[in-house]
Amino acid sequence: MAIQLRIVRNTTDKANVYKLRHRVFIEEEQRFHISADHIFDRFDSFDETTNILALSDGEPVAGIRVILDGPEGLPAQHAY
Repeated sequence: MAIQLRIVRNTTDKANVYKLRHRVFIEEEQRFHISADHIFDRFDSFDETTNILALSDGEPVAGIRVILDGPEGLPAQHAY
């Protein structure tokens, strides 16, 4: 079972990342009360943001979001 990593650039990969976040943060960890089946925020639309999706046998299994500091700052600056 080889893991494939790819930079998220297309609509399908973006949807997979946002649904995977929902599965982890809502369904598994029960961190938030969100009724939508996906999680994204404004930082996902910024040029300074890159999402990387990990797939196993074509199924999304993990993701990471890398955000470089930009005009809007970083998510942590707005959370704390």
